[in-house]
Amino acid sequence: EGSREFVRRLLSKLNDYDANATRLNQETYSLGSEFAYTQVAEQATEYDGVVAVVPDQDWLKTQPDIDDPYPEFKRQWGQEKLPSQMIQVSNLDEESYLGNIASGLVAKCGGIPWRIHEVPGQTDVFIGLDVTYDPATGQHLGASANVVLADGTILASQSVSLQSGETFEIDDIMDIIKNLLSVYLREEDDTPQHVIIHRD
Repeated sequence: EGSREFVRRLLSKLNDYDANATRLNQETYSLGSEFAYTQVAEQATEYDGVVAVVPDQDWLKTQPDIDDPYPEFKRQWGQEKLPSQMIQVSNLDEESYLGNIASGLVAKCGGIPWRIHEVPGQTDVFIGLDVTYDPATGQHLGASANVVLADGTILASQSVSLQSGETFEIDDIMDIIKNLLSVYLREEDDTPQHVIIHRD
């Protein structure tokens, strides 16, 4: 029941961003094994984006027979380059999370949820960097980055993901940043003088 109300409020918030869903499917999944989560994740790849409700970490610690779906969902959808947002069950009623989920989904799908009228300082471009880490294996699974202009316009996005057995290196992150700065040069016909990198 709580997730249905969350979906209703999420659709309303997406409407605020002029991002009306043209097709919506709400599926439930059973908590259990990582293998089962892989099957669930594969069924979602026909969509443009996914919002997944996942159990709270504290609750999972009390359930030794249940794997955490979050890492597997992130891994599978990251490999498919499918935009996704996750929210824990305990946060479904939190209004502050709703805006983050909606704006994050819009941005990952290529939209512009908001712009900034005026940014103080001399920053030309912001690079937001997110590295996905799997605590079970201790490996970095991939990275994604967005280049955002000073007014909040998302100029470009890029992600990389590991294939089985690969090791993630800092050079992979540097390659992403160099590629995104090349996009800036192409689009703005100039090189940025002041870049701020935000690391999640």
